[in-house]
Amino acid sequence: VMAAYVWVPIYALVYILAKKEKNKFIPLIPALIMIAFLLVSPVNNNRRYVFPLFYVTPMIIGYISTLKSRKITKES
Repeated sequence: VMAAYVWVPIYALVYILAKKEKNKFIPLIPALIMIAFLLVSPVNNNRRYVFPLFYVTPMIIGYISTLKSRKITKES
């Protein structure tokens, strides 16, 4: 379950970069920094270090869904 919280910001970054909207990834920077610290830390499997991502992930999902809905409304 904890891996899903790590992969959501990475997916969001890949989605934004695939759409070539590089200025929209700025809100993802704190989550990506958290993931970088998780990868470098010696105790990266401890749940308490993933807790900040637990709180940020719903906001990232909402941010990506608003980007998708804005694209749909602009095209129609």
